[in-house]
Amino acid sequence: MSQRKPRVWEQGTSTYVIGTEDTHVALNILGISPETHCWTSTHYGSFVRRQGMWRSASELYPPKDARPGVCFVGRIRTKEKS
Repeated sequence: MSQRKPRVWEQGTSTYVIGTEDTHVALNILGISPETHCWTSTHYGSFVRRQGMWRSASELYPPKDARPGVCFVGRIRTKEKS
């Protein structure tokens, strides 16, 4: 079974990296780090695509089409140097 390369999706002000639950991998894919960039919060787990939008899936009873992912909530911005 081949693994798919994680993909990046932007939805509103959030950025989703679908295909990995590893936050470090997601950060590398986006080319950012917590030292140089900021955002509101991070969620990871299973996500499903419903009506054209990514939504968090139940961890207790995940649907068959749930995929691992990381969601960076809020706009990703470069930190100001002080």
